[in-house]
Amino acid sequence: MTIRKKETVYSDIRNDLAPNPATGDIMLRSNEEAIEYSIVNLLTTNRYERLMQPNINSNILGTLFENAGPITSDILREQIINTIDNFEPRCILIDVIIIPRMDDNTYEVEITFKPINSEESRT
Repeated sequence: MTIRKKETVYSDIRNDLAPNPATGDIMLRSNEEAIEYSIVNLLTTNRYERLMQPNINSNILGTLFENAGPITSDILREQIINTIDNFEPRCILIDVIIIPRMDDNTYEVEITFKPINSEESRT
């Protein structure tokens, strides 16, 4: 007798609410894609932006208006780590790399995570 391990599938509704051409139902994002879009949504959420869930936020958008530099990079990195650790239980955060581009007053951000139900990491 073989025992089959039940695979966990994560899914979220797509932001554009696009219908499935075959069934007409709203299309879903699943597994890694769902987690990636969830992280983007969490990181772009400001304080008190979500009704009935005022604690879900990253406050990153407020920090982005500070001058680009190493101190602001460290603050952004901590905000990203705290947000993902607190509000995205479907993944394990591996690394967050922030490179400030001081001449352009911008940042390059690379987030590496591993979904709970996968062995491969995603960047």
